[in-house]
Amino acid sequence: VVGRGRALPALPTGFTLYEVDDTLMALGALGRHHRQRFRIPICAVGGSNGKTTTKEMVGAILATRGPALKTEGNFNNEVGVPLTLFRLEPQHVAAVIEVGMNRPGEIQRLTRVVRPDAGVITVVQPEHLEGLGSLQGVADAEGEMFQEMGHGTTIVVNADDPLIPAQAERSEANRLTFGRAEDADVRLVSVETKGRDGMVATVRHLGREWPVRLGFIGPHNAQNATAAFAVALALGYTAEECVKGLEAAKPYARRLNVVDGLGGVTVIDDCYNANPASMDAALETLGTLVTPGGRAVAVLGDMLELGPGELEEHARLGGQVASKAALVAFFGPRSAEGFKHAGLGGSAAHFTEVEPLVAWLTPRLRPHDVVLVKASRGMRLERVVAALTGTTASSGGNH
Repeated sequence: VVGRGRALPALPTGFTLYEVDDTLMALGALGRHHRQRFRIPICAVGGSNGKTTTKEMVGAILATRGPALKTEGNFNNEVGVPLTLFRLEPQHVAAVIEVGMNRPGEIQRLTRVVRPDAGVITVVQPEHLEGLGSLQGVADAEGEMFQEMGHGTTIVVNADDPLIPAQAERSEANRLTFGRAEDADVRLVSVETKGRDGMVATVRHLGREWPVRLGFIGPHNAQNATAAFAVALALGYTAEECVKGLEAAKPYARRLNVVDGLGGVTVIDDCYNANPASMDAALETLGTLVTPGGRAVAVLGDMLELGPGELEEHARLGGQVASKAALVAFFGPRSAEGFKHAGLGGSAAHFTEVEPLVAWLTPRLRPHDVVLVKASRGMRLERVVAALTGTTASSGGNH
């Protein structure tokens, strides 16, 4: 498939070539056509944070019945979604497709390609504000999923989010709610953290409580698990299958992964991406892993694509981290604002290169310290993780 009128090299005899006006639209149409060949449950996962973790959790539940297709890596855009759908094969019993965006209209187009039987928006929080302008702009863009879903499908609605229920009103689909709210159809009742071993989340549905042992850290991931539980129910899975799948689910690369560092240090590798809300959640998680004799330490890099308010958000983060960590290294030009507002004296420093950051941080670390490493993907802070763990820096293939 090529753009109409494009100059091409010599092609072999019998080679089939389609000329189209818009290759991106053509790719989406082909993906939709292939998807429609399969009569299996398919769901879509969108939202500002937690998409990939929720997708992994849903995928683990779907796999309790057999091979299930799920999005890999960062294939959640108008190229990646059709390419993911092309991987559908007859042996697949179900599929979960992650959908992402950075501008209005993108989720609408992706939902039309995926044609999901169930869809969830995990949460609406500040993201891609350069292209979306405001939090309401984010809500409207994410809400395109619900607007595109109609009779015979189910939207899975976060009852705790202040903006998502209004987006649900734009849909003619069936509705299933989740969250901590008393009236949620799938309710997160309690969370018991187990340090680096994860947590036990208790979910209530139809009057019965279901304890789930999760191999994920961070209380916010209990909410993601509740979302996954609800999505699977919407696709016709049983509560027993939900528990079995969630307990088998594993964290995705560079998303709150707990790894052993050099010198008796524990490292939380969360350098896949960052925005203000996920930074807050990661810092809260950091505090749950510190044991007696250890300290909370943070390496925080720039949060990208925040638009006009980016410096204010970095300043807010700096002011907040002072109460969350004993030692902080800020990284990147925007993070200079956070350093200025941290007020940690010699216990904080700012860097624009990885090598001096590591040289400053390493001798200050002690056994039992827990180090959170987090930034937007473009900051490539996996290099810091590699230095702290004695491994090779790579994206892990999952980005």
